[in-house]
Amino acid sequence: MRYVSVVIWLLCFVWTLTGQFPSFVERDSLTLLLMPLLWVIAYQWIVAFRPDKEVFTPKNVLLFIWLNKLVIVPFELLIWGNQTPQLDTHHQPILREVSVILLSFGAFWAGWRQYDRQIPIPSNPVQRLVAWAGTYLGVGLGSLVLLYGSLSAYWNGAIFTYITRATLDSVGGTVWGLLANIGQRFWAFGVMLAWIRWHQKYPPRHWTWHVPWGLLCAVGVLSSNRANMVYPMLTFGAIVCARWQFRHKWGLAVGLVGIVLLSFFFGYLRTQPALDTQHVAALFDDYWNSPNHYILYAHQLYFGSPYQITPLLHIPLPSFTLGASVLDPIPLIGKAFREHSGPFVYNMAIQSGYVAQDKVIPVAGELYFNGGWVLVVLGHWAFGWAYRFLDDAFKTFITTDLVLAMAFFYVALLFNATLLLSLTVLVQLF
Repeated sequence: MRYVSVVIWLLCFVWTLTGQFPSFVERDSLTLLLMPLLWVIAYQWIVAFRPDKEVFTPKNVLLFIWLNKLVIVPFELLIWGNQTPQLDTHHQPILREVSVILLSFGAFWAGWRQYDRQIPIPSNPVQRLVAWAGTYLGVGLGSLVLLYGSLSAYWNGAIFTYITRATLDSVGGTVWGLLANIGQRFWAFGVMLAWIRWHQKYPPRHWTWHVPWGLLCAVGVLSSNRANMVYPMLTFGAIVCARWQFRHKWGLAVGLVGIVLLSFFFGYLRTQPALDTQHVAALFDDYWNSPNHYILYAHQLYFGSPYQITPLLHIPLPSFTLGASVLDPIPLIGKAFREHSGPFVYNMAIQSGYVAQDKVIPVAGELYFNGGWVLVVLGHWAFGWAYRFLDDAFKTFITTDLVLAMAFFYVALLFNATLLLSLTVLVQLF
């Protein structure tokens, strides 16, 4: 069976290159099949590609990302078509876009398999957790009060996007506003540090004992974007459920897809001017049956459709954007590099004139734009190598030091920007 899948993939690839089709749509349909077929081949041939039994590991997170990019999104495109039409203004075959994704996938796993080092284990775990937890919680709480004026104002308004944006705009350009915006992220990690100390002193007898801690963690991230809400909660789950294993891998994948859809719905709720709990069901019905296929649009945009790369292939005068993309999000310094960064060039290509940097330039696309196939391979080889280090570090420390395990799992989640977002967002997150 393993050889059959390889033969089928090769036949599809050759047919895609040499076949004569009456329209590019038919060629695209065959080209898209190359991605799920490669997923099957990797699963059959690469042992390291198979998921861990434990649910919360960095490896399982990145496998879920590749599952979306190589399997779910291509089948969405085959069944419902491209739901991001603003990214495909030239209507040409997407063989080059798909080839970039396939090559990045292969290079990533080559780098993953190349990593072969032992993670040193500290002789003593992190100490003074009570003091560190108190400091983090104090910084987080003080930052929220500084931004919103009071905790009641935070509780009543943080969930709404327009209030959060207005709050950040009101403190924009000030040092204390920058520090408060960064400081609010400390709350969730203060809760985690407190939980680790509590777990050491009073080992819980039942999983329900962790629920109040999870809710306390969630309370402090309401004003964040979806990534900064989900990532701390996943990190908390990683240290709480370190030994939680699953029997049915595809059942877990389906459950994660459901969580993704709910996160999109939460983003939909946040755009409302007000939230009446009696209308949540009506809003969900509107979200689910949206005539413009919002769910498919959001999924293809956030998890990486091949069409995200298309605008980069039609820019007449390529320029080197990597350095500017890395410096762009740095406060004060980045402003001088903004008009030469990947996000700026990318949005200019999409909008035929700069409006806003609201579309994220994919990392694989920017690497190809700057250095062709060579830079795509080198970049994703490095990403795979680094991700393997983060995965090994988490698995080493989860049994020896929960504080370091928490830190490495969160860094691994931020590092997902190399697969899901852009280099600019990666620097911004860090």
